[in-house]
Amino acid sequence: MMKSDSFSIENETPRTPHPLPEPCFRQSPASKAPFFSDYLSNSFHNLIARYRTRGEYAEMEPLCQLALEIQEQTLGPEHFEVALTLNDLAEAHHLQVKYAKAELLYKRALAILKKTLGNEHPRVSTTLGNLAKLYAVQGNYIQAEQSYLCSLAIQKKTLGPDHPEVALNLKHLAELYHRWSLATL
Repeated sequence: MMKSDSFSIENETPRTPHPLPEPCFRQSPASKAPFFSDYLSNSFHNLIARYRTRGEYAEMEPLCQLALEIQEQTLGPEHFEVALTLNDLAEAHHLQVKYAKAELLYKRALAILKKTLGNEHPRVSTTLGNLAKLYAVQGNYIQAEQSYLCSLAIQKKTLGPDHPEVALNLKHLAELYHRWSLATL
């Protein structure tokens, strides 16, 4: 009886990352089709979330850049989906300690979100919270506090005072105050 090779994780060869599908996409008629853009945006956001979960921020960045370019061409530069991708790209820069770029991107995302959704939307609150975290890590405690307080006010109004996101934001604000008090010692 012949012994068959069995599959095991040890025998699996590492996979090489696939190149981004940019050249194929640019040649595709789908790149100009508005109906396709929602599907494509969701796919990009799912891939970006996967990189984020794995902590692969350097890999996340070019995907965000490509998604942003495609979305700006197909949806326009002031579209809600563009703001979400800007937020993702800002986060990639933030987590790679590229703070100046991250701040500009968060602010651009925030401006688009306020314009498209209004000043008191939960997505606006989320981006304000991300901006607050960026300011806090840089030691800009006054700006961080202002951003957290604005985010918290929106959350309390739109989600209610007992919502878990409100509690999380209060936790972040408390951590900021603790870090701030240690910095003044």
